[in-house]
Amino acid sequence: MWFNNRSKIAPVELAGSIVRICLPKFSTSEWHPFSAFYDPYDVRYACVYIHNAGDWTNLLHEYARWNKHLPHAWIAGPLFSEFQACMSYRNILCVCSGTAIAPIMGLAQYWEPGEHTVTVIWLLRDKNLIAQMLPAMNPAT
Repeated sequence: MWFNNRSKIAPVELAGSIVRICLPKFSTSEWHPFSAFYDPYDVRYACVYIHNAGDWTNLLHEYARWNKHLPHAWIAGPLFSEFQACMSYRNILCVCSGTAIAPIMGLAQYWEPGEHTVTVIWLLRDKNLIAQMLPAMNPAT
């Protein structure tokens, strides 16, 4: 899901942060947190990856299969994430599985090779996802 960065949030503030999303078409009282990062191809947009893991995400995935446009969304954030704390360290080891790569991707856009040494261990079932996610990473890290 992509959303326009109309608020002009500074990239470093979005790095590894969390946004809460509500889809009023489905419910006005359900808010779900997702890790956000900038679209690697167009920084005017931020995006989240939403894994089909429950009733709400299943409803969203089904809606996306049958509709050309996603429903209107309310976005709250960015909110601080514990992942942002790692930016203050020089040597960083990140271990995750599946869609938990999203907050790491948000941070990876801003790691500087001269300032950080980063090792990412990502456990996933489909190796083809690596090529899909790689453009969002800072190639210098």
